Amino acid sequence: MANALARLSAWFWYLIPANPILVRVVHGMSRRTRHLWLRFGYLVVLLFVVLVTLVSASSSASASLSSLAKGASNTFMLASVTQLALMCFLAPVFTAGAITQEKDARTYNILISTPLSNAQIVFGSLMSRLYFVIVLLLAGLPIFFTTMIYGGVTARQIVISFAISLATAVITGSLAITISMIRVGTRRTIFSFFLAIAVYLLTVYVLGHQWKSTWVPEAPTNPVTSMQMSWLAAFHPFLALEVALNQVQPPDIAAVARYGPIGRYFVAYPEIAYVVLTMVISLVLTIVSMFFARRVTREGEETALTRLIERLRWSHGRALTRKPHQVWSNPVAWREAVTRASATNRSVGRYVVIAGGLVAAFILLSQHWQSASPTA
Repeated sequence: MANALARLSAWFWYLIPANPILVRVVHGMSRRTRHLWLRFGYLVVLLFVVLVTLVSASSSASASLSSLAKGASNTFMLASVTQLALMCFLAPVFTAGAITQEKDARTYNILISTPLSNAQIVFGSLMSRLYFVIVLLLAGLPIFFTTMIYGGVTARQIVISFAISLATAVITGSLAITISMIRVGTRRTIFSFFLAIAVYLLTVYVLGHQWKSTWVPEAPTNPVTSMQMSWLAAFHPFLALEVALNQVQPPDIAAVARYGPIGRYFVAYPEIAYVVLTMVISLVLTIVSMFFARRVTREGEETALTRLIERLRWSHGRALTRKPHQVWSNPVAWREAVTRASATNRSVGRYVVIAGGLVAAFILLSQHWQSASPTA
């Protein structure tokens, strides 16, 4: 029994704390000047938001204790939203490199030839990407505790706010690692990864605010904005953060008993449900990635599925050939012209998609402001 426990503890020790990939990243890449300036900029932004709002709230000589507490609550709200927005931007930046870095550096084949297990490779890659995000969150923790000086902010709100930010970073990293393990992608995959995250965050947020069909009828109505909590709050970080910051009130758990034993907890405690759900999904994605950790090197090999597809193509009379290219007399010049033109078309298409997304975001936000201004 003691021998089994010793082996199990050693397995867990080398899985995350002493993982060779994580140790290499912590000892090497964490010393880069770029990461130092990134942490410095992150703390400067948070500190600037906290100091400006705190000073503006306490600048009045006749400020009462209740007004100072309200100002501290507003400061915490702005700082929490800023932190979550930075996490939604920085977490994909740190984790998206896992999609192409091993392929570009051609080091993955060397990595899988080591005695590391699939779990060590996956968890090491994931934690090495999340290490910088976790360091940023821990570095900003003292700044958030300063908002408790005047009252109005509870320790539970700070913990929930940091848990939502951490869960958002973890689900982003797990998704990036899963993509990289199932099929090592290209830089176009990174662009699609960023675009999908941005579209999801914007679309679900607008639906939760504008589509009244998603509002929980049992939830109290906000007297200022005339809004109710959306059941999408358990699936979106900013909607869950609004519940944690008391911007919208969740219904009492006894009033939503009709949603079932699990659904009522999702509706009554959406901020906690979001953290639990994202962590469970992240764990599932990580486990799935373990099964593909060493299969990625077999890309291009003939399998039973590829042989079946080839036979079906031949049975329909389609030869596995492509139309020949018309090459100029100078093949080198032809190749440069063709590849340059295709790269230009891809770049133009990328910028068109970005511009369209920005225009759509501006239109949706302007409509949201117009609809909210009469009631404010």
